[in-house]
Amino acid sequence: MFIVLLFLSSAYHSISFINAQPDDYSRKASSFKTNFMESSKYCSNIYNTSVFDVLPLFGQSDNGNLEAKCFLLCLLQRYQMIDKGGAFHRDKVDRFLDSMPDSKFKSSLKSFKEKCLKEDSQNQCQKAYKFSACFYNKGIDKKHES
Repeated sequence: MFIVLLFLSSAYHSISFINAQPDDYSRKASSFKTNFMESSKYCSNIYNTSVFDVLPLFGQSDNGNLEAKCFLLCLLQRYQMIDKGGAFHRDKVDRFLDSMPDSKFKSSLKSFKEKCLKEDSQNQCQKAYKFSACFYNKGIDKKHES
């Protein structure tokens, strides 16, 4: 989702595109979805926003919705991918990606990870948005190349 794509909202939607697999795979997908939904609810309560408010951020242009960007920061912090000081934790990003069920979407996210980890901003909410937008935009570019 969170990532998130949206790195994180895309992660939520990717669950519906995954082909049925053995029980272990289904448990992993279910666990990922449950955890993502719980984190989304938590962050929604803090920033009085939701995943649906975040989606317009990834349209043609940034609409500047700070609450939605801070919602993304909250999700990334819940998954410990970014700390309170604004530093990314590569190992936690890897752990988050590994928690996702295997799919083309997951492989795509892994291929963009290093580039997206270089996103930066003085404002932590903006940094979280730029990180998430990086995954989203790279995913869109990759689809157009296919």
